[in-house]
Amino acid sequence: MQAADTAPISRGRNFLLWTVLGIGIVAPGSILIAESQGSYYYGDEGFHLLASQLLITGKRVYLDFFFQHPPVYTYLSAGWMLLAGDTWRSAHLFSAILAIICAAMIGGYLFSRFDRRDGQLVYALGGVLFFMLNPLVVRYAVLGQPYALCLVWLFGAFLLAVRSANQPRFSAVWAGLFCGAAVATSLLTSIVPPVLFYWILRHTERPERRKRLLQFAGGIGLGLLPILISASRAPRQVWFDVIFYHLKYRQQHVFQGENMLGHELKTLTGWIDSTQSSLLFVLALVAIIFFAAGKGRLENRLGMESRLSALILICLAPFLCVPRLSQPQYFVLLIPFLSILAASGLYVISNGLGAGKLSIWLAVATLGLYAV
Repeated sequence: MQAADTAPISRGRNFLLWTVLGIGIVAPGSILIAESQGSYYYGDEGFHLLASQLLITGKRVYLDFFFQHPPVYTYLSAGWMLLAGDTWRSAHLFSAILAIICAAMIGGYLFSRFDRRDGQLVYALGGVLFFMLNPLVVRYAVLGQPYALCLVWLFGAFLLAVRSANQPRFSAVWAGLFCGAAVATSLLTSIVPPVLFYWILRHTERPERRKRLLQFAGGIGLGLLPILISASRAPRQVWFDVIFYHLKYRQQHVFQGENMLGHELKTLTGWIDSTQSSLLFVLALVAIIFFAAGKGRLENRLGMESRLSALILICLAPFLCVPRLSQPQYFVLLIPFLSILAASGLYVISNGLGAGKLSIWLAVATLGLYAV
């Protein structure tokens, strides 16, 4: 009788927690939407907006006009413009919605990894705020460029790869599909499929390993179909636009009083020049050290997955420096993985300094500082 009486209370409490988490996503999400409709813009987004408008008029990417990027964002943006209007405001709104979707995935993931005594709501909201209030996200994930869509693809691939390892019956095709779609959206994500391939190889039992890797590779092929179809129709144009142009003709800007090496070093450190980004980096580093040492109750739930997040960061961060004249906005692709590590790092620090409700209030105070 007691168990039957407490079941409705438990369900009601879960509903309340999920409701508060939803509010915690919608509130900063409204800030992103408002920011997306402001006057801020970045010059390069004109390439993507014009390409989407040309698709609406019946032009074919690569065949009828030069375009130096993979096509998935352009196709989806053109479809969105048909519904919401072919203006920069609609394109910005599309990106803001995608960023909110990524934040929702981060919040749901962290909420499922902590339990109530760990303060699951606080740390799930922490991951959401770490992501949505990050300067790179606020500044660049709401533009008419592929960054917000890449965030959804990349973090979705992470979640699906984790699920395929934890649930034997879940196909790895979906993780591969998201990886392939990310690459077909931006070549900046090209390093992530090999990283997830390696991780699935290491964390799949031998009888299932070959099947799981074939599923993952097949999913990548499906995700790459848009660019593969374009390449079959116009191989020379696709090769030149997407690959050869970047290898040979992408010009390095000439800076007065600053050499190229100085610019690259400034770019590498510039994305953490704010209080928020520095705090995010420090908390993520704490989590990496904590999980690498194999300590704490969270080891069984978050340890392995946090190592995957750290591996993606270690491989993706240097890869983003490969393009000539790398830009600070490239590093927005790191923020989802830094956010979940930072939420774990916040748990480690707050529980190390206090116990029970005190640790929760320490975490809330840190989040308040970050938000302000």
